[in-house]
Amino acid sequence: MYEELLKSEKDGKLVEVLKNLAQAEERHAEFWKKLAISRGISLPKIGYKQRIGAKLYKLFRTLFGISLTVKLLESTEQTVIRRYKEYLSMNSLSEEEKAELEQVLKDEVIHERLLTEEEFGFSNVRDTIYGVSDGLVEVLAAVSGFASVFVNPILVAAGGLIVGASGTLSMSVGAYLSTKSEEEISRSEGKKVEEQLELDRTSVFQVVKKALVEKGLSESTAEVAAQEIVKDDTKIKEFVCPPIKVSAKRSAMTTAFSYILGFIPPVLPYLAGLGGLTGLILSYTLSAIALLTVGFLVGVSSDVKPWKKSLEMFALGIGAALATHALGIVASIYLHINV
Repeated sequence: MYEELLKSEKDGKLVEVLKNLAQAEERHAEFWKKLAISRGISLPKIGYKQRIGAKLYKLFRTLFGISLTVKLLESTEQTVIRRYKEYLSMNSLSEEEKAELEQVLKDEVIHERLLTEEEFGFSNVRDTIYGVSDGLVEVLAAVSGFASVFVNPILVAAGGLIVGASGTLSMSVGAYLSTKSEEEISRSEGKKVEEQLELDRTSVFQVVKKALVEKGLSESTAEVAAQEIVKDDTKIKEFVCPPIKVSAKRSAMTTAFSYILGFIPPVLPYLAGLGGLTGLILSYTLSAIALLTVGFLVGVSSDVKPWKKSLEMFALGIGAALATHALGIVASIYLHINV
């Protein structure tokens, strides 16, 4: 799998990580091969299922980018670690085999750290996924409700676009103000740190040390680390008030783009002039595909089983749309609305 990804990978950081993973996995394969032979088990050659699996990872990288691919690899390593821990408790393994397996387990833990410690811009991708999710669910429900009241597909499309535009503006403004507020707080904290450094460097040292202890470091280790940090004013500022990685404008633009991307599927059939049952079914079908895809990506990004999250989003999104559609039918009947 790692070798397949290496064939087309261009990102320098990920290439180095994948090389390390591939080399270690070769050693692990030798261990499992030796273990199987010692028990008279013949191992099959790599079949089409394994090859297809590796190709799917490569396709995933092409479609969804480096950040989510790294997250998916990280999830795979976590699963392997849990499985190896179970194997270690088996009585059928000799002491020598357990020692070798412990080394394999240590390698897998290192692999996971390699993937988690590298920065691949994951937070931006995650925000985009959630923006798409918001736009998709909200506009699908609105369009479904409009479809039960309006006969003309253009009116349904117009209603969906208005709801989508409203959501895009409100979400973008919210994202802009939120990020702007974070930037202002960060600048304010930075000025406070500068003043403290001029007046009392010891108090800053105590703040840094306390923060390191809260992160899980021992008193002695935190003290040594804090002493190293307070030597450099830049390091102190970055530690006490980390810089905001995304600007307010970029945050607003990302939110707007992702929200628009989300509300396109449910509106598309009506924009094409398809009304009635045909338009409704096609709108639900496109939205269902989008919900399953986005749900899978949310699962990957949040360390939840992707298919479980995928089905959950599908059920909730379609459920909300059906409920809104039912309300529209009730309104159409009792209020005599039929446009």
